[in-house]
Amino acid sequence: MLKVNNLFLIGAADRNVGKTELACTLIKNETQNGRKVIGVKVTTIKDDSHGTCPRGGKGCGVCTSLSEDFCLTHETDSSNSKDTSRMLRAGASAVYWLRVREKALKKGALALLEKIKTSHCPDVSIVCESNSLRRVIEPGLFFILNRSNNANIKNSCKEVERFADKKVTLLSVEQGFDFELNRISFENNRWDFRTDASCIILAGGKSSRMGEDKTKLKVNGLTLLESSIKQLKPLFSEILISSNNEEELSYLKLPVIKDSENGHGPLMGIYNSLQVSKSERNFVIACDIPEPDISLIYKLLSIDSSFDVVIPRHDGNMLEPLFAVYSKNTLPFIKESIKTSKQIRAFFDKVNTCYIDTDLNFFNINTSNDYNLFLEKKAVDESKIAR
Repeated sequence: MLKVNNLFLIGAADRNVGKTELACTLIKNETQNGRKVIGVKVTTIKDDSHGTCPRGGKGCGVCTSLSEDFCLTHETDSSNSKDTSRMLRAGASAVYWLRVREKALKKGALALLEKIKTSHCPDVSIVCESNSLRRVIEPGLFFILNRSNNANIKNSCKEVERFADKKVTLLSVEQGFDFELNRISFENNRWDFRTDASCIILAGGKSSRMGEDKTKLKVNGLTLLESSIKQLKPLFSEILISSNNEEELSYLKLPVIKDSENGHGPLMGIYNSLQVSKSERNFVIACDIPEPDISLIYKLLSIDSSFDVVIPRHDGNMLEPLFAVYSKNTLPFIKESIKTSKQIRAFFDKVNTCYIDTDLNFFNINTSNDYNLFLEKKAVDESKIAR
């Protein structure tokens, strides 16, 4: 699947759910901030459409008469009521309409991205209306829109519903959405949205296997800790650093939470940070994960808040306690575990824990060999992007 972090994909459960309104708002906001935005509308034609319009009925015949696998059109008229024209009026630098047969979705998507790359620049922000494109592209963000009290879900939406980073409801034309759109941002060449949660970055390990302080390893000209903060800051209302090096990290201008007692490992760091956090829900992450999977973070935070712990599970029964969500309800149970065990998972069976199965390969930098492998992989990935 193609990963396109600079793409904001807007899906819809049904018609008239505010899809183009959201697209135009995002375009306006970004252009007001001095950024160029490309608008895109994708119309997917099912292989078994038998001449009917993708929107239902006979339609105008523009899509059903498509003789090629796909057709990419550059919108130039901003004067009419078409969705693509509305995007132009909102301030988009360019707007494209991709009509594509279902069997050629990936082929059409590649052509669209290549057109944007060659005509504009590879990392320009893109706002796109489509459900089906999520089947071949992993965007920076994927929102699915619906109306209040609407139970009618299109098949194209059902197929990709599980991938949604956020489901947003249009309350009414007057009231707008049940989500504050100013939470959405385009930073570091990717789309993100700010959640209600806090983030606790554990940076207090001994780095014994590395032989030097891991937090100071360089990634893209930043230390590993600085890189983590840069990637995670747009997602959270608060960032806390769990470390005993308070003075050394003061330049970060973030709260540094010291362990109240030494010798208890990350469990104590989590406990002390949860105590001072402003949020009920907190995402805990080790600072040695150089490229955290943002989509998985959103997925963990989207789970019902009644769960005290939400944790990824992979390869059978492997848990990732340092890439998980903890609520403040866990505090008394963590306190009890500190007395008897250093293992974070020791209290999971005593609280309401949700295990999220994933095939994600978690990569931590624990040794100098890990660090070198990461740098080599990153160099290869960047050379592919450059081509």
